[in-house]
Amino acid sequence: RHIGHYKILAERADKECEEIVHIILIIVNISILTSRPLHRWLHSTQIMLEKGKGHFIEHLRIIQLCEADLNFALNIIWGKRMIQTATSNKVLDTSQYALPGMTCNSAVWNKVLFCDLIRQTFSTGIMTDYDATAAFDRVLHAMSVITCRRLGLPDHACQFMYSLLHNMEFHLAT
Repeated sequence: RHIGHYKILAERADKECEEIVHIILIIVNISILTSRPLHRWLHSTQIMLEKGKGHFIEHLRIIQLCEADLNFALNIIWGKRMIQTATSNKVLDTSQYALPGMTCNSAVWNKVLFCDLIRQTFSTGIMTDYDATAAFDRVLHAMSVITCRRLGLPDHACQFMYSLLHNMEFHLAT
């Protein structure tokens, strides 16, 4: 249940710890297939770290600490499989720059070009930026299920995420 334990298991997975790794994967799979997060997954600790830009509240970032095996499951299912499926089915909006092959420079150049075009053509325009800072504890549960289904996530995984978000408790560490 500590990240160090999982690192050791990963290093020895091909040697003598194969059964333990297999058991952990079975536990994670059963939890997702039954849409029932483990009790210890329902607790998240939030800490605030300085970005190094000064001692102001807007220069703090929030880091969410969850169980290592929950992070593993979320990374595999939502971070890799769902994004790959959504990318191959072309259901992600092209104006989103957190896509494979896109860089933050692409977003910056689009903004610069937009502003230049507006200025040169004497046109009116509106630009909006959305920053989802520390949004995990503010996700609308039902909306996340609908969105994940649209992106190709299986129903049991959507229900798992709904149950996780609905029941998770967030604690602030100072």
